[in-house]
Amino acid sequence: MKKVIFCVVYCLLAALLGISSGQRQLKQCFLKLRPENEPIKCDYNSRYRTISGRCNNFDNPEWGSAGQTYRRLLPNVYEDSLSIPRGGRHPASLPNPRWISQKNHPDSDNPDYRFTHMVMQFGQFLDHDITLTPKDEETDCCKTSDLQSGDCLVIPIPSADRFYSWINETAHCLNFVRSQPVCRSKTREQFSEISSYIDASNVYGSEIERSAILRTYRNGRLHRNSNTNQLPTREQLNIRPNTRTLRPETSSDFVAGDRRANEHPFLSSVHAIFLREHNRIAKLLKEYLPPHLQQDEILYQETRRLVGAEMQNIVYGEYLPTILGVDFMKSYDLIVAEETKYDSNVDSSIFNAFATAAFRFGHSMINGMFKLVSQRNSRTSDETDDVYWLWRLREVFDGQSVRGERLPLENMIEGLITQEPQTFDSFFTTEVTDHLFQKNHNRENFGADLLALNIQRGRDHGLPGYNAYRKACGLRYLTSWNQRPTEVDEKYWEKLKEVYNTVDNIDLYVGGVGETSVRGGVVGPTFACLIADQFRRLKFGDRFFYTHTNANGLPKVVKDEILQRTLGDVLCDVTRLGKVQTWVTLQPNSDYNPYKTCSSNRQLNMRAIADEIAQELSPEDSRFPERLRSRSLFSK
Repeated sequence: MKKVIFCVVYCLLAALLGISSGQRQLKQCFLKLRPENEPIKCDYNSRYRTISGRCNNFDNPEWGSAGQTYRRLLPNVYEDSLSIPRGGRHPASLPNPRWISQKNHPDSDNPDYRFTHMVMQFGQFLDHDITLTPKDEETDCCKTSDLQSGDCLVIPIPSADRFYSWINETAHCLNFVRSQPVCRSKTREQFSEISSYIDASNVYGSEIERSAILRTYRNGRLHRNSNTNQLPTREQLNIRPNTRTLRPETSSDFVAGDRRANEHPFLSSVHAIFLREHNRIAKLLKEYLPPHLQQDEILYQETRRLVGAEMQNIVYGEYLPTILGVDFMKSYDLIVAEETKYDSNVDSSIFNAFATAAFRFGHSMINGMFKLVSQRNSRTSDETDDVYWLWRLREVFDGQSVRGERLPLENMIEGLITQEPQTFDSFFTTEVTDHLFQKNHNRENFGADLLALNIQRGRDHGLPGYNAYRKACGLRYLTSWNQRPTEVDEKYWEKLKEVYNTVDNIDLYVGGVGETSVRGGVVGPTFACLIADQFRRLKFGDRFFYTHTNANGLPKVVKDEILQRTLGDVLCDVTRLGKVQTWVTLQPNSDYNPYKTCSSNRQLNMRAIADEIAQELSPEDSRFPERLRSRSLFSK
């Protein structure tokens, strides 16, 4: 009760003092107390995760749950040690993020021939399962009288900007609203709106209201677009769009577990894949489970459990080895094993530096043009010459040009698993540095700058500089510009020297994208360190991780089936693709990553899985045990 009173008083004072919108602050205060409509008391006998992630840890029920404060690996470096962004407001002591973006990070086509564009795309999909930093989506700070008041921290556009000075000379700043703070904290801290666990919340949601909207409450299924068997739209689910945001929602927007599913159609396509996978498994479970277990709640929860485990296996068995390489996988105990142990002392909450900098590495890998492959030959032959076309990213942001329509799913997915991504480096496509979320319907030919926003976000969150994280990760601490790190090439180091006054001023994101890749991986050692440490916590601090034998992991039959499951298998089962390579994050290769026909891919043995589930749910009687009805198994 004291927390509630303190929170209300704080928020009212914040409103009176003009710190931010009192109404929004008040809402966030209560959000931080406990996710809405969830019971205060945890049911630790439950077989299933809560939607919000609460009650995963017996001793610390809030760890990893929706609404939790980001943890800090290093103390903040706010200008006043409390809330003023690193470098201060305008004028800041640090260089202008837009100027850095334009001067040191131009567009350069440099494909990485080892990987596929699915590395970037699955990475974005995964990010939307574990982090979401809320901010005011309705305020355009560039149109206010005081550009730096309250939560506004706009990025001034330099007078000689090579793009805006030519294409939109009336623009004077890039809009930037600070992340919503944790309202009860004396020092400004940020939080995530969604659960941190790899629990497929991007499919099911992190709050009860959203998860309920997505469900049909029949046979364990999720709502789908009945015309396309893809994502449903707001109109179909009778959800009123919010038209007040700067990027207004529409009735034809797709709806998924994460509200960012419409950022661009290739992200929407991956959401559609896992929606189909859920409904496919739910249908098969209903066929094989005994009649007394064919209840909607059981089918939904058991399917959710399986899909979440599939996602974990893909993350640790395919995605992380691709971006971290074998050395970091071994050092942080991330390699998939049949048996692992849960550690209740490990906090699975997300680290600020991970969410705000390190896991944004994929922005460097984005192609300006996304490939779609024709399915006329169904990819069943050995021909290597694709018939394909391209979508320019600026044309399709926020679902523009494809709103509510049937996505050419197979064409898009095959494009993702065959097109090379851009190399992880200091170069960024202008599609995200000049045209991010460009509003074509307004006939605008310019947008925001993702790189500049990333830099400013790190300062907004008070993240220490690149050099501090180098030291924390065991790399050589730099004391002068004469100590060029071996991880950064000489040309880029000279560029940094021209921009920053001291090595300690280098922003974490700017330093991280300039490092050469670790052996066998994508990212450099600093980002690899931060990413590996976070995923170690997400593994060992998750009571429901699928391979844990001392907690709520999967039983033997189900686990053995999931361990052999790949993203390629999922794609084969829910699309009309003719074939895929074994590891879809890597380029096809006849020696180590050959194509396999989808007609012969390994499928889940749903009969064996259903038998094991039935044994676990009905160990004593053929009828469903009444003792389970009183538990949270059937609670909504």
